[in-house]
Amino acid sequence: MFRSNRIAAAAAALTLFALPASAITAVQTVEQKVTETLEDGSQRVTYIEADRVKPGEEVIYRLKYENDRDEAASNVALVMRVPEEVRYIEGSATEPGTRLAFSADGGNSFLPMGDLTVTEAGNIRTASINDITHIRWTFEYDIPANERGEINFRAILR
Repeated sequence: MFRSNRIAAAAAALTLFALPASAITAVQTVEQKVTETLEDGSQRVTYIEADRVKPGEEVIYRLKYENDRDEAASNVALVMRVPEEVRYIEGSATEPGTRLAFSADGGNSFLPMGDLTVTEAGNIRTASINDITHIRWTFEYDIPANERGEINFRAILR
């Protein structure tokens, strides 16, 4: 079971890069997926602060950001680390107006998922979602002054 202290450590390990860094502030959270069956048989999905997550359960890593300057922030890239305790859910890290890139080498290099490779025992292979160590969102627009937003990705506890 992934207890709150391990979740807090995983959240604290998330990395934020913003250019210019002084323009962007961010708060990160980790939440777990809760599915409730309603009286009519339908299901309602909500996310709550992650406290006790079991292997196989879904969590969402959120990064809420704000441009706290009086002018637009340009060339902004935000990066979050994918903790080893989880497996990234393919396709879950989307945000309109951003270019996604992934790393499988601890955040040293980033490429689109289809171009990402890893080397194992001297052999190069296409990276899988199990290899993802970091995700980078590069904004294709300037973030206006005092603008707030969120990026996130979902993962499964290993």
